[in-house]
Amino acid sequence: MNEAEERFRLLFERSNDPVLLIDGYRFIDCNDRALEVMRCRRKEQLIGLRPFSISPGIQPDGRFSSVKDREAIDIALAKGVNRFHWEHRTFGGDRLWTDVSLVTIPYKGRNVVHTTWKDITREKQLEENLEVQTQRFMAIVDNTPFATVLVDPDGKWTYVNSRF
Repeated sequence: MNEAEERFRLLFERSNDPVLLIDGYRFIDCNDRALEVMRCRRKEQLIGLRPFSISPGIQPDGRFSSVKDREAIDIALAKGVNRFHWEHRTFGGDRLWTDVSLVTIPYKGRNVVHTTWKDITREKQLEENLEVQTQRFMAIVDNTPFATVLVDPDGKWTYVNSRF
């Protein structure tokens, strides 16, 4: 193994983030952090799978994971990079939200997709909780027997209820 290959291997294996390689729309390698985050024991559990195989059938935007994963990889292959949010399911069944970065790289004489995940599950949970709280608040405002106006910090009216 030459020095450049050794550097790549060290960066790949020692990353604090899950790192995977995709060729032909399937995972061909991953680091130990990917196994840890996905809650699986052996690389063979991930190798050969497509990203949609470890995802809910439909992504939160309503699109099929099986279609969307191919499109995301095609963009990375065409443009060299692609970045987006993706929902996975761990082997334990838990939701795993990731900020996915795809970069096309030469590897063993082919162009493959180097994939890095940032776990954003906590941020997504906070967003969902905020949305639920906002909906509850708006239901209270809409159903109050009083005329109500919501005003932003600049004094601009942002909402009035039907009673207003």
